[in-house]
Amino acid sequence: MMYANFRSIIWSLLAPFLFIFGYVVYFASDTVKTWDINRDSIINSVFVKRGWFWNSLVLWYVILFTNITIVDEPKRNNSIEGRKTKTRIHTLNIKKFIKRYVIVTMWWILFTQGIPFFKIPPIMDLCFVFTGGSCNFEIFDESNAINIKFQDSEYRKLKSLKRIYKILKDYKESYIESSYLHHLRCAIDENAEGCMDFVPSKDTNELIKKIQDLDPMVQFISSKCKRNGGHWVGGHDPSGHIFLLTLMMMMIIAELPKINRIRKQNMIYQKDSKIRRVNIVEKISKIIGEIIGTIPSRSILSNGLLSTYEKLYQFLILPIMQNVKLIIQLISYTIHFALFQEPAVLLISLLGMWCYSFLITIIVFHTFYEQVTGFLSAYIVAVIIYRLVK
Repeated sequence: MMYANFRSIIWSLLAPFLFIFGYVVYFASDTVKTWDINRDSIINSVFVKRGWFWNSLVLWYVILFTNITIVDEPKRNNSIEGRKTKTRIHTLNIKKFIKRYVIVTMWWILFTQGIPFFKIPPIMDLCFVFTGGSCNFEIFDESNAINIKFQDSEYRKLKSLKRIYKILKDYKESYIESSYLHHLRCAIDENAEGCMDFVPSKDTNELIKKIQDLDPMVQFISSKCKRNGGHWVGGHDPSGHIFLLTLMMMMIIAELPKINRIRKQNMIYQKDSKIRRVNIVEKISKIIGEIIGTIPSRSILSNGLLSTYEKLYQFLILPIMQNVKLIIQLISYTIHFALFQEPAVLLISLLGMWCYSFLITIIVFHTFYEQVTGFLSAYIVAVIIYRLVK
């Protein structure tokens, strides 16, 4: 009972703790206030923005792996000879997980994705629009130079310009004059042919707004706005990152104890699997020990006769080159262990990535109120769902 209460406390307090801790770090350190984090980093663009896919993929794999297992069926006399195996399926656990997963996924869709087929914007975008936000296409300022407020990075600015140029170029209407497109092309590449002495038109911004005529939902759905090259500005914009990361962390922490309980039950009937798991752990430990044993003493770093390059080569590069085979074996055993012995390791690794991204988002991105809105929209609903559907 005490253990169950402890798990419940961890589950309910981890996300709020990370939220508060992020601000403690922010106010305690002047360094983090100057961090220039790339929004389009690999972790953000490949994992966080596609977080629901990764979270679902790993969760479903671990749930099915845990609840559908091959177990040993010993004879009544407990003899090893003639021992049979059978598939053990925890149907009730799978059904309960499906129910929880479907409800949480529906909330994620309604809040962040909307229902495009019925032209229903996501809740977070409706909140943004109704508080005065809009999709901005003001690429050029009054002097017809690039608007420095358009997009929040040069990378995104260039990406948006290319998208707008392609959309307008493909849009076959009489008012799309070549001079307007040329203005956009020069904004993308000032060294392009004919851009040196080009005088832009004052009507270019008005032309770009024609994009809104092509798809009226551009003004109501942030994903459509970005897809068409626009910039989401003004209004109260609930943090979609904080919402998504909070929901995914709550899901993993809630499912882990259930997975662990079933794994313990299965181990009673999986004696061979337990032996294999111990053997793999021993092999991994042995390989790590052998690799560490080949690393030179730290004293080499203080050797004044060696250059910095030579020190790095002998301390870092040389051990890697000498242990290529061992490193490949280590990676192979680790992957095998995570996929086929203890898949909960995958969930814990994913949880670590979400926690890290959550802290970075709290420290660097969005305003406090936007973060609170996104956080509470995920946290409160997750608590209700996992309290009711156990």
